Amino acid sequence: MIYGGQVSINALYLHAGVVAFDDTVVLLPGRSGTGKSTLAAAALALGATYWSDEYAPVDQAGLVHPYPRPLVLRPVDRRAVKDLVEPEELGARVAVEARAPDAVVVTAYEPGATWRPKPVEGAAAALAIIDHAVLARSRPQATLAAAARIARTVPVVRGPRGDARTAARAIGDWLHEIDASDP
Repeated sequence: MIYGGQVSINALYLHAGVVAFDDTVVLLPGRSGTGKSTLAAAALALGATYWSDEYAPVDQAGLVHPYPRPLVLRPVDRRAVKDLVEPEELGARVAVEARAPDAVVVTAYEPGATWRPKPVEGAAAALAIIDHAVLARSRPQATLAAAARIARTVPVVRGPRGDARTAARAIGDWLHEIDASDP
């Protein structure tokens, strides 16, 4: 498998996991160590399609390109060696084409937290996306334009999560709900 894909240097790179439940693509922005990869792996175990667990390249048309690579899973003992896990080892299909995102879920692992996300709208939604843009300071106009486009067109939610499997199931259920309510 070729990892990293062929994406224009002009793409907006978000520090985010990307998976698709059925045909619904969700961005999972987060900083290193917040559980993006663990959440992506839990989604894959539920049958989601894998785009990335690290970067979400978003082109000027607003499409998210696959950035497949082995998932980097940290053990509970953070001093131990990280595991590199091929998405196929988790039974996952790997995306091969770019797609527009259908939702954004901003979350981080907090022990004991229950997944109860709150909608984020308008400028706050765009800022939640910009906060995870890799080149926001060096390319502010392109970053703002891409983040605003995403925030205007898809639901954005935010909230802490506990167990990754429980959160992945809840996110998948929520995505099915918004997909069913879309005319």
